[in-house]
Amino acid sequence: MDEGDSREPAPSISGSEIADNSLGRLLTLSDGVFAIAMTLLALDLKVPDVGNHPSDAQLRHALGANSSAYLSFLVSFYAIATYWARHRRLMRAVVAWHGTLVRDTILL
Repeated sequence: MDEGDSREPAPSISGSEIADNSLGRLLTLSDGVFAIAMTLLALDLKVPDVGNHPSDAQLRHALGANSSAYLSFLVSFYAIATYWARHRRLMRAVVAWHGTLVRDTILL
């Protein structure tokens, strides 16, 4: 090191000191899968075609015609969000992971 260089060398870490963050990675994977699933639900929602200058009544009518799609989206989003919240709550109690936990999480 140069005398003008004030940086200290990085500490060496032995293999036994490196923490295995597999549980954190599993949680990140499952959070991502839930987020993608909830996002994909929105792809089926269509913007109603009401012309260039729709009136309020025309827009309400067009939205009402698609109400079953909006209701389906809300119910599905709520179901997936509920599974995600329960999964997160359950995973807070996990202190060590096993292959079965990984398999069950992926199956969920």
